[in-house]
Amino acid sequence: MKGFAIAAAAAALFAWGPASASGSSATPQGANAPHAAAQQPNKAVVKTAQATRRPSTPSYNCVQYVRMASPVQLSGDAWKWWDSAAGNYDRGQQPKPNSVMVFGRTGGMQRGHVAIVREVVGHREMIIDHANWGNARGRIATNVRVVDVSARGDWSQVRVWHTASDVMGNKVYPIRGFVYVAPQQPEMPVMSAPFDVQEAGGGLGPRGFQIDSASRYGG
Repeated sequence: MKGFAIAAAAAALFAWGPASASGSSATPQGANAPHAAAQQPNKAVVKTAQATRRPSTPSYNCVQYVRMASPVQLSGDAWKWWDSAAGNYDRGQQPKPNSVMVFGRTGGMQRGHVAIVREVVGHREMIIDHANWGNARGRIATNVRVVDVSARGDWSQVRVWHTASDVMGNKVYPIRGFVYVAPQQPEMPVMSAPFDVQEAGGGLGPRGFQIDSASRYGG
């Protein structure tokens, strides 16, 4: 009889133990679920938010901008445009309105650069529009002054107005030449809104700037 009572008690204890363990483990999980979620955000939600994030304005490199804002339709790295234009467009060493200025490669500009000549102000000065220059990554800059600083005055080397600082840049850039727009090709409009455009006004007037650039930035 005594053995039977012990066996019954052991059976009851065995039956009660797993049920209590199951119940006790479920309760903390339920209670801690919100706290755990707060500490560990849903990775899928974060990834989706990052993937759908978009800049407020479009971003363009120099080649994309020139292709959209100029009739000159070449492709590839900017410095290659000079060679690619052979047989397709007239080329030369002097700037003309609406021509494309092709920069050569430098240590800090491995793909070169292209810009649209908007106005030839003087023998050693012109106005350009371009994109993705200096620290204005992805942005379009218009009305930018450029001066010829080559020893022979042949536009083989230039300095470019630094729009962000509103001063003439110190670096000298090699120019491969100019790709001309054929007379029958229509002039494409200058792009503006909704693009992020920097206006590079300021500084000296055209004539004063030309005289200043000849004495300070060229021979």
